[in-house]
Amino acid sequence: MTEIEIATPVPALPRRIVGKHFRARRINALTLEQVHFVDCTFSDLELTDFNARELHFERCHFYNLHLQGGSLEACSVRFSELVGLHLNGTSIESFTSLETPWRNLALEQCQAERWVMAGCSLDDARWQDCCISYWTAYNTPVTNLTLQRGEMQDGNWHGCALNGVTWHESVLTRQVMGSCELQACGYVGNICNILVWFNCRLNGIDMSKLNLATSSFLQSELQGCRFEQTHLNAVLFNHAVVKQCDFTQAVADNAQFTDASLTECRFIETSLKGAQMQRARLMHCNLAGANFSHANLHGCDLRTSPLQPAITHKTRLFEAQLQPQEWALQTPEPLMAQIDIWYQRHQPGPQEPTHFPVLPSGASRYV
Repeated sequence: MTEIEIATPVPALPRRIVGKHFRARRINALTLEQVHFVDCTFSDLELTDFNARELHFERCHFYNLHLQGGSLEACSVRFSELVGLHLNGTSIESFTSLETPWRNLALEQCQAERWVMAGCSLDDARWQDCCISYWTAYNTPVTNLTLQRGEMQDGNWHGCALNGVTWHESVLTRQVMGSCELQACGYVGNICNILVWFNCRLNGIDMSKLNLATSSFLQSELQGCRFEQTHLNAVLFNHAVVKQCDFTQAVADNAQFTDASLTECRFIETSLKGAQMQRARLMHCNLAGANFSHANLHGCDLRTSPLQPAITHKTRLFEAQLQPQEWALQTPEPLMAQIDIWYQRHQPGPQEPTHFPVLPSGASRYV
């Protein structure tokens, strides 16, 4: 059992229906509360203004269900199967799904709050004009999901594999992904506010022309991702592994790449003013026109990434590894120079005068 399953046991309910098959019905204005369905089948149902509260389904099967309006409150689905579920204008609150595969899920103009999916799978889903808040997906693979003109607030994903997921013209607020894998996903025309990918793997993700300021890719792996003309101000790439990504004309002022590894990336005309890139490794990267003004490249490895085509106004290059023809760019570090002078003046042992030549030791030849 998972932790979520243990935390949300099926309560003892007064009504219990076992082994029934409900099919080919049209039901209007029905209110149903506190019923526990076990080993039941629901097929070809059309429900209008169906209001459900504290309904629990265990080992049930759902095929081709249409819900128009109505609400689902404090309901749960466990060890079941849902194929072909269409909701229009339905309100969902405190809905839990455990170890249940979902296929062909269509939501339109729905509102969902506190929706939890643990150990499930979600395939071929279309969510249009929906508002979803406090969404939680745990160990749930998702394939071909499209969220269009919707809003997702406080979405949490952990241990999920997302393939072909597209957020299109939507509002994403505080989306957190941990230990997830994203393949061929897209963020198109979205309004983003604080997106976090921690210890994730992103492959072929298009994030061009988005505002991802203050987002985070901490300890994540990115390959073949696109950030052209993307706002990346104060974004965290610390300890990230970035390969073959395109940051052309992106604005990444004050971004952090500490201990990051960047391989074959394009930083053409990228603004990296004030960026923190201590001990970062840039291997075969294109830095033509990149602006490193006031950036900190302390200990940065640039031996295979020419820095001459970039702008390096007041860039800190102390202990940076550069190509031989670029050694002249390493100006003395003011702070380190002051420390060296202080040690020269206060080092232990006898002091040698600096204004007079050093006298030879030994006896005088006139003795």
